[in-house]
Amino acid sequence: MFKATHKRRATTLSKTFLTAGLLGGAALSTLGAGSAQADGWSTPIQAPGTTGQSTKWEFTTGTGTDPFNFANGTCSESYSFCMSPIIADKKLTLLSWFSIPGVAPNQSISDLEFSVVPGANTPWHVDLDFNPDDTGDPGGSLAYKIEIVDRSLWTADCNIPGVGCDDFFGEVDLLSARTDGTTVTKIYGRGWNPNATDTDGSSGVVTGVIDTLHLTTNNFDSGTSGGTVLYVKDYWTAEPGKTVDNLSNQFNQVPAPLPLLGVGAAFGSIRKLRKFSSQLKTFSMG
Repeated sequence: MFKATHKRRATTLSKTFLTAGLLGGAALSTLGAGSAQADGWSTPIQAPGTTGQSTKWEFTTGTGTDPFNFANGTCSESYSFCMSPIIADKKLTLLSWFSIPGVAPNQSISDLEFSVVPGANTPWHVDLDFNPDDTGDPGGSLAYKIEIVDRSLWTADCNIPGVGCDDFFGEVDLLSARTDGTTVTKIYGRGWNPNATDTDGSSGVVTGVIDTLHLTTNNFDSGTSGGTVLYVKDYWTAEPGKTVDNLSNQFNQVPAPLPLLGVGAAFGSIRKLRKFSSQLKTFSMG
């Protein structure tokens, strides 16, 4: 029962409806998850009746030839295996993960879904779904890079109204379906140090931190960003008998600011208009 009701509040796309009332938008149908490939990211799919797309990464036990797909792992930013397909104008790159539950053979496996929901206030979603629930675990973490790719690589999805292909990241949200006695924290910034060991024992530390979002007694926190590349690391803890079911990172974009030259030109035009208006008034009064 907890999964069915609580996930709906946390807007996990892979299995439930996005309740956009939480974010000030209209309710939207979920994106279909599709079946992930044995190794790496799944091929982006479009769910029936939607205009969004999604791709998945599953944290399986690996195949023996895949040393990255385990409960604990690291990825190089240059390693294509860890890079998602481009969806519209964005790409996700896995960096590190630590203590992801659900990796035993013949057991449900945790997965990460990267998707876009046109028309939502924050249409870009990075949803981590724990299978089984992370119960009574001392904690885990997941780090990734999300970036806006070069315009020459943007896909036709950018032409879909409400997708939000734009120049810079804007709002950043953190949501989670969990019980009391758990915490979820998100740190995001401009850089990444893969050689540092984090406080939870995992590899890699976010540098140039922009903000830290916390979920303790609440299920939602929000911040702002900017730029075209964000490094993100999520942390979670659960006391004995308490449960973290899933968590969701959501993003939107904003247009590029007016260049300084453009701003100066605009003010210059305003001054000229005011001077011209004053001259007109003087002439008419004369």
